[in-house]
Amino acid sequence: MEKTLKPHLVSWVTYNSRISERMKQYKVKKGKALYLDEKSEIKITELIHEIIKDNNLKCLAYAICGDHVRIVLVCSEDELPGMVQKIKSISARKYNIWTGATLPKRNEQGSMLPCPEGTKEVNTVTRKKALRGTTQNHLWAQKYNVSFIDTEKKLLTTINYVMTTRLKHGLPAFSKGASSLVQDIVCDIDTAFKP
Repeated sequence: MEKTLKPHLVSWVTYNSRISERMKQYKVKKGKALYLDEKSEIKITELIHEIIKDNNLKCLAYAICGDHVRIVLVCSEDELPGMVQKIKSISARKYNIWTGATLPKRNEQGSMLPCPEGTKEVNTVTRKKALRGTTQNHLWAQKYNVSFIDTEKKLLTTINYVMTTRLKHGLPAFSKGASSLVQDIVCDIDTAFKP
């Protein structure tokens, strides 16, 4: 059965940058909010670019603005949670390694530790635990928001909204190199809806 492709406006925020209703309800004390500088925004854009390209994800618009990301993804509704999880988890892991907040386990010679004896090489819980870094750091808040886009007019308006988000927040335009990454992340509408 062929899956129905739909555009979704997805947004997520950096850790502790917002207070949710659940946090209010359970009187969770908010820690220091994470606000990304331009260098970090560019690094995260590089990482998200890599994830989108490596996984052939279809993206119509992308923006990062200090404490949040907005992206328009085209996929079936059942594929969306996995896509968002992949983008958030891989970008957080690689970003935290880049900042030094997470250090992958290494042997005395500086190489990654081998797979523990008796475990499979790929996708085992044991291997993931063995190779997980010693220090973990939050980049993204736990949840994300989704708006379903149901008309062509709404889709065009949403794409324009996302692509001009930095300007609306009073943030400087990305450098030429970072702008070209964003342009390479984004595909046209016809390409996005090809099965």
